[in-house]
Amino acid sequence: MTIKRKATEFDALLTLEAYTKRLLDFPKDCVHHALLVKTWKFWPAWSELADVIAPLVAFRNDALHAVQNPGPPQIEAPDRRPCGKDRASEIMQEAGFTAKRIADIQAAPPTVAPSDIDAGAGHTASQRVPYSARRHPDDIRISRLRNPIMRESMGLTEAQAQAEIDAILNGKSQEDAA
Repeated sequence: MTIKRKATEFDALLTLEAYTKRLLDFPKDCVHHALLVKTWKFWPAWSELADVIAPLVAFRNDALHAVQNPGPPQIEAPDRRPCGKDRASEIMQEAGFTAKRIADIQAAPPTVAPSDIDAGAGHTASQRVPYSARRHPDDIRISRLRNPIMRESMGLTEAQAQAEIDAILNGKSQEDAA
């Protein structure tokens, strides 16, 4: 549904009639925005108009639903089904863990004795062991390298940071190499 380059007056009237019938299904302010506020270089095809009007109508419907159904928003529960070994290994690789890295972490001595961590509930805040002290130092460095703000403060590009992360995961940091 659009105007042809060499349209007759009948074709133009027929197109306007078709557009009018379709636009009557939408709220006036949404149609007004699509036709008069939005600028078009050429006569818009119906799909272009629909692409402008649809989000406006969806927002209106969401607002109307929220007013008619007050209360906390309904949030879909995440998928909690157990995943297979293949998917679990994909997730671990996406997080930057390899079999060697996992073995290294498991073999590394704890930075804090487990009894200190367990006893933390009975201590005051100043006596508790901070979470960062319980984490492996490489994990902290990787977190900093993945954080864009920290990466920028260290003067590293994303590629340099990724190279450093890869080096850490392979067991040797670039700082150690230097």
